[in-house]
Amino acid sequence: MLMENVVIVCGLMGTGKTTFARQLGKAAGLDMIRSDVVRKQLAQIDVSTHEYENFGAGIYSPQFTERTYQALCDQAAEYLKKGRSVIVDAVFGKQRQRHIMLDTVRRMGAGLIVVECVCPDDIVRGRLVARESEGADASDGRWALFPQQKKSYEPLNVSEGLHHLTVQTHQADSMSGAIEKVCGLLSTSP
Repeated sequence: MLMENVVIVCGLMGTGKTTFARQLGKAAGLDMIRSDVVRKQLAQIDVSTHEYENFGAGIYSPQFTERTYQALCDQAAEYLKKGRSVIVDAVFGKQRQRHIMLDTVRRMGAGLIVVECVCPDDIVRGRLVARESEGADASDGRWALFPQQKKSYEPLNVSEGLHHLTVQTHQADSMSGAIEKVCGLLSTSP
């Protein structure tokens, strides 16, 4: 019998988390919980409304961010209770945020797979500038905030004890290889 899993798709803004998570969801038949949407739902803001706050302010304050990550864990737990795996798309920029999710899935007897999305800063800039000018995405991420987020981001490391892989989202073969690998992990979990 296969174990349910939570697949965290994490990384800095503009690194392709949502694109990767959508492609993985399609390939693996999994739903996605997206922090950009959950955060706005908690704030009772329409997901298409942009809250261009300063870094760490408003709905992006540390307190509201903790509330958002707790809601992500709660929603993932609901999927696990129903016997379903799920993808969670969020920065997970702090070690404690990743470990709150790890504790949640362990309590429920499920597995955790972490995919960290990365790409060169110049590509991130192009993506963020395009996203902001289009205005169609739920994300409020923008290039002006990227240096601050990058500075505060706590990279994944081996000592965290998380099963993780890194995907270069600007390389199609890296994306497809990572999707294939995660699908394989999902189909072989104990």
